[in-house]
Amino acid sequence: RTFKWKIGTATVETELKLFNQLRQQLPPSAQLRLDANGGLREPAAHQWLRATDEVSMVEFVEQPLPPEQFDSMLNMAHQYTTPIALDESVATLNQLETAYQRGWRGIFVIKAAIAGSPQRLRELCQAYQLDTVFSSALTTAIGTQASLQLAAELSNPQRAVGFGVNHWFTGEEESWLEQLWNNH
Repeated sequence: RTFKWKIGTATVETELKLFNQLRQQLPPSAQLRLDANGGLREPAAHQWLRATDEVSMVEFVEQPLPPEQFDSMLNMAHQYTTPIALDESVATLNQLETAYQRGWRGIFVIKAAIAGSPQRLRELCQAYQLDTVFSSALTTAIGTQASLQLAAELSNPQRAVGFGVNHWFTGEEESWLEQLWNNH
């Protein structure tokens, strides 16, 4: 099983204590993704990466720094063994391609619903053989289905997709879509 924890919401010292408690509670086979949403400062990102280098259950640290600190994340990716995943830095296909051209060979978190052309996304993923994790955005059921289809086609099969927003929807949309379909 794969779990995600949003970090960067408290002091790094507090979160590292919680991290040590959390990893004692998780089953040994669990994978943990730590997502900072670009909210760490560079010293805190280094602290996290030093700590996670000692723990095999951390799959990656996601977007430790803001997108404008791309070069620092690139350097960290070479400095530590814990993988770093870019998310907010690669929200669009142009950003994704720019990151690749600038040397990023780590993990790309892709929100297909907001990235851009599905065909161009397909071409980039296949041409560059990207290590991808497909993730959800708040979208319609149709958008989610299309994103899941792309994820099935283009995701790294060793990585869980990140589609954990369905609980925000009450099901009204499905009823509306069913009604539209039945009346057509």
